[in-house]
Amino acid sequence: MHISYADISRVKREAKKIRKESPDTSLMSCQSTVAQRLLGVRNFHELTTLREKTRLQDLALSEDGIATCALCGLHFCL
Repeated sequence: MHISYADISRVKREAKKIRKESPDTSLMSCQSTVAQRLLGVRNFHELTTLREKTRLQDLALSEDGIATCALCGLHFCL
């Protein structure tokens, strides 16, 4: 499953809306509920873990510790 930054942002935005409607519910609980509903994951933590794996898949690591983004070609140190 490919999780983008936009997916994380959408879940957070929707969770904040739910939180305003029911302030007695924790934000993390709202985020987990929205993540389950929109993306079919167990909870928000699983969503962020999948995002991290997706992000790492887009990097090509060289032997000297320089990473290159496969999407945009930027180089950076890890």
